[in-house]
Amino acid sequence: MWRLAPFSRKIATLTAYAWMALCSAIHVPSAFAHDDADQIRALIGTTWDKPGSKVAIDPVVISG
Repeated sequence: MWRLAPFSRKIATLTAYAWMALCSAIHVPSAFAHDDADQIRALIGTTWDKPGSKVAIDPVVISG
């Protein structure tokens, strides 16, 4: 088995935490739910909106 240098272990750990956060594996307090809803609306809007035709996104419900 190979070993990582201490700096590499820190980078690997931070990368793992970042990946878990992106995959929603880390619980986000509900205080951030409003910001999350805005980000969800923005992502859906930029993905699916067309000129002259906007996607209706309300309501956004976040659980957990």
